[in-house]
Amino acid sequence: AAIHGNENNYVAWSNAGYVALDSGDFQSATSYFSKALKLFDASKEKHTVTEELDLCWGTIVAEYYSGDKKKAKNLYRVVKKDYPQFVTTNALKQLPLVWSDSTVKLIDKVAANFK
Repeated sequence: AAIHGNENNYVAWSNAGYVALDSGDFQSATSYFSKALKLFDASKEKHTVTEELDLCWGTIVAEYYSGDKKKAKNLYRVVKKDYPQFVTTNALKQLPLVWSDSTVKLIDKVAANFK
């Protein structure tokens, strides 16, 4: 319902992606984050680093666990290059992001595999 009421809002799609991650539905999460990234990139709004990292990490995790580890690693490299200080959950916890414990664990595993 949140998506259908806000079809052109990347935040709604990103939130749906995180719900899918928490449910273990990585294929849907990949789809939701893909839509969120398209809307984010097309937006003329000024975005914060936190917003960008939120989308990137959701996408990295979704791609990784849906089986496209190459795509996940490529995006991880972009994040590491652009924001090297935000490649661990300890650093990400300093940002005003609200992620479930299960999402944090997924990020930890992915980050550990890509070190």
